[in-house]
Amino acid sequence: MRVLVTGATGFVGFHLVKRLVSAGDEVTCLVRSPKRASAISGFGPRLAEGDVTRPDSLKGLMGGFDAVYHLAGVIRAVGPDALEAVNRDGTRNVVAACAEAARPPTVVLVSSIAAAGPTRGTAHDERTEPHPISDYGRSKLAGEQAVRAFAHRVPITIVRPAVVFGERDRELFSFFRLATRGYCPAPGGRDARLSLMHVADLCHLLEVVCLHGERLHPEGGEAGGPSSQGLYYAAGVEQPTYGELAEHLAAIYRRDVRPVSAPAAVTWGAALLSETVSRLRRRATLLNLDKAREVSAGEWRCDASKALKSLPLKLRMGLRERLNETAAWYREAGWLSTGPVLPT
Repeated sequence: MRVLVTGATGFVGFHLVKRLVSAGDEVTCLVRSPKRASAISGFGPRLAEGDVTRPDSLKGLMGGFDAVYHLAGVIRAVGPDALEAVNRDGTRNVVAACAEAARPPTVVLVSSIAAAGPTRGTAHDERTEPHPISDYGRSKLAGEQAVRAFAHRVPITIVRPAVVFGERDRELFSFFRLATRGYCPAPGGRDARLSLMHVADLCHLLEVVCLHGERLHPEGGEAGGPSSQGLYYAAGVEQPTYGELAEHLAAIYRRDVRPVSAPAAVTWGAALLSETVSRLRRRATLLNLDKAREVSAGEWRCDASKALKSLPLKLRMGLRERLNETAAWYREAGWLSTGPVLPT
């Protein structure tokens, strides 16, 4: 297949490009600057300069591709406008460019569980009404809504991953780093559950969705078509509590690991201070009030049964094995001096 990947220099994008090239696909990566694409250039993809926030840079680019994996997005930004410029408007620009192609490619849009909001009782599934609580979540949902307008012209599938971890990940890295010191963050309390998926399993799911998945209904959810059609959650089967996650890490490092929750006042105070400094410096930071809303919201769980049961997926490892594999990479890459005790 001839495929285009946006957001290829990000965490998931890196692994997806590697997988697609290994599978024999002819891969093109949309990058703002080839100089910043050194990590993926070794895999041998073609690099095309462009910016999802600049529609003129996308004109005529989508012709000839069989599929477009749209991963480009921002997690942190100085204010909601910057989030919407990429996550909403940039997504619309990409799909609009696909719609102009003589033979529009299949688009796989990688969204986020944040678009649905925190869990209220049972885990989310594709029929759950979304209620995002953060600017980031609202911008991702707005991106989903923007592409639905093109469903009659472009075959589109939306994937909402849960928490993604694995080699090169910096977000869940803090869990491994603190585990070597005997602690595991438990922002929702030790008994709160969360959905996780290893990045290799997510990339496998994205590839299978592209080949075999449902597409958004041409009429859209509000106009008569089922809103859940063409939408998939991505998560592993296991949904551990933070206490159980601490137990997994304790077994990997063979030491006591205690789940700990920061008092709400500490979380919000640190977020306020960090965001104030961020705005003064005009530099985005991960710890801000928007992130505090998500961290303080409780559980983030989704039921990925639709994807796991209806698609030809083969997840090779369980959660403990994937965590151990990730811990081994952090040691070998020099991110942590302590490695797992369990055999890899």
